Amino acid sequence: MKKLIAILLISVLISLCGCQNILGGLEGNLSSENEGTQFLADEYDTCYYTLNDTQQQMYKVLYTCAMDMPVGFVDVCDNYKDAKTDIGIAYLAMLYDNPQIFWMPRTYITANTTTVFEDTFSVAFKYSDEDNNNDYLVSRKERDDMVEELDQKVEDILALAPTSSDGFDEQVYFNDYICLNTEYEDNADFSDTVYGALLKGKASCEGYAKSFKLLCNLADIKCELTVGFGEDEPHMWNTVLTDDNYAYTDVTWNDNGQDVGYVYFNQTEEELSKSHTIDPLLSELTTEEITEKMLFNFNIRSCVIDANNYYKRMGYVLSGDYVNAAAAVIEQNYMKGAKSQGFLLEDGVALEFERRKNGFILPIQTALTNAVIEEYTYDNKVLTLFFAEENPDDINEN
Repeated sequence: MKKLIAILLISVLISLCGCQNILGGLEGNLSSENEGTQFLADEYDTCYYTLNDTQQQMYKVLYTCAMDMPVGFVDVCDNYKDAKTDIGIAYLAMLYDNPQIFWMPRTYITANTTTVFEDTFSVAFKYSDEDNNNDYLVSRKERDDMVEELDQKVEDILALAPTSSDGFDEQVYFNDYICLNTEYEDNADFSDTVYGALLKGKASCEGYAKSFKLLCNLADIKCELTVGFGEDEPHMWNTVLTDDNYAYTDVTWNDNGQDVGYVYFNQTEEELSKSHTIDPLLSELTTEEITEKMLFNFNIRSCVIDANNYYKRMGYVLSGDYVNAAAAVIEQNYMKGAKSQGFLLEDGVALEFERRKNGFILPIQTALTNAVIEEYTYDNKVLTLFFAEENPDDINEN
C-alpha cells in the first residue's frame, strides 16, 4: 500500500522573481482554457472552507500557480512567524479539493525577502540553481495535452453513468469502473493522480481515491478525501454523502484483484475502525505537530448511519435460513455475468459461518444449478463467493 508522502517544505533565502497573480479556475471543466477568470470556491471545495482568511488567500495564489505553471518565485504573503506552515496547509487543501490538478509536484522551495520596503514570503515550484532543483511533473504543453485526454476520458465515463435521486447508483458505477480498469501500483508514473488511475490504469490509493472524488463531484455528489492508516500503513480513501448521510468508501480496498468488491463501500465509522485509523483534524493539532508530519484531515464527518451500506441497499443480507436466499441471488446475478457475489452476514449467521466455514458454503453450492463456487473471502462480516469458469473439485465439508 502506497505510503502517503507529506509535502516537503524546502526553505532557501533567495531573490524573488515575478509572476502574474491571475486567479484562474477550472469551474467544473478540467481544461485550462479559463485562465484569467476569478477563482470561485464551490460546495465541493470543502477543504477551502476550513481555512482562515489568510490561508484562503494563499490557496488562491497557489491555485493560480497550478494553472499558470510559473518559473521562479511567486509572492504569496507578507512574512510572519507561521507563514511557511500556513502555505503548506493551503497547498494541501488546494490539492485535496482539486484532484484534476495532477501535474503539481509535492515539493516546493520557499523563500523570504526582507528589505527596507517589504518583508515577503514566496514559493517556487520550478526553480533550479546549484543547491536546489524543483520542477513540475510535466511541461505546460504536456500538461495541456494530458488535460485534454483526461477531459475526454471523464466525459466518456460520465456519459455511461446511471442516475439516481441520491447518487447511490452513480457511486456504485464509479467504484466499479475504477476497480475494473485500474491496477494497484505504487511506483507507476502518476500513480498518485487521477491521470494515472483513469488514463494509465495504474494507481496507488491516492489515485483511486482522487479519481472517485473527481467523478462523484462532477456528478454532483459531495465526496472528500480522507487520510489515515489502513493495516498500519498511511492510506487515503473517501467520505461520500448519500441522501444526507455521510459514509466511508475505500475504492482501493474494494479492488480485490479478481472482481469488484463492496466490503468498504459506504461504511460507518464503527465498521471502518476495524481496519482503518483516521488521522486527526487539522484544528486539533498544534503548529509543531502540523509542521512535523503534515498528515491530517480538513474535515471529519459523522458517519454513523448504515442505511447506504452496499449490501443492505441491494438486499444482499443473509439471516436465518440463508441457503435458499443466497442461492436465488447467486443464480440471478451469475446468469447476468457476475464473477462473484458478496453477502453481509447478520450476527447469528456470521457466527455459524465462522464455526463451519466450508460446511456453511456447501449447502449453498448444493442449491445452485449453474454457478460453481471456487473460493471465498470473509472480511468484516462480508462473505464473498467467487465462481469458477469450469467446475472445480467439490468443496469438502470441514
